[in-house]
Amino acid sequence: MRRTVVVTVLSAALAAGLPAAAQPAQSAQPTRDASSHAPRRQSFEAAVAAHLRAIVQRDPPGYAATLAPQVQLVLPDASVVSGKDAVVEVNREFFADRTWRLEATEMSRGLGDRAGTVVYQFTFIYSLPDGSSLRGTSVVGLTFVWQRGRWLLLHDQNTRALPTPEQTVPALRSRAGFGA
Repeated sequence: MRRTVVVTVLSAALAAGLPAAAQPAQSAQPTRDASSHAPRRQSFEAAVAAHLRAIVQRDPPGYAATLAPQVQLVLPDASVVSGKDAVVEVNREFFADRTWRLEATEMSRGLGDRAGTVVYQFTFIYSLPDGSSLRGTSVVGLTFVWQRGRWLLLHDQNTRALPTPEQTVPALRSRAGFGA
């Protein structure tokens, strides 16, 4: 089941945390022993929420707090950024841009004793000066590890999603003068 979370920076509620509707979805797949893993599962949910909140709030210190020292970020252009300081730095300019908002749709989730993953479809909607908007979609895989008594992001794989034929063909036909 896919669940969509629409997150904007327009709400003062974000200063206090994500609204209830924007909390990460519970996994449809149970963990091995739900009763013994409940505290770690809850802290995993909190770590994922803190990471998303830091992105949405464009908060470099909050973002840095969710990262493992040896974190790796794979960008949509296939470049790799390694290390906490470098990953935070590469995101500073992105966080400074006030023209985007994020829609995050959880695609899957898995949680083990010492590692957990969440895969999202991230759609960034950019507001253009002429009042129109531009959408960019990526599939983002986040891998958290249990380190020093807490969940920290170890790997962030950001893969640009290609447009579907339904999105591409009308635009190509229009550009070629054939109408939609």
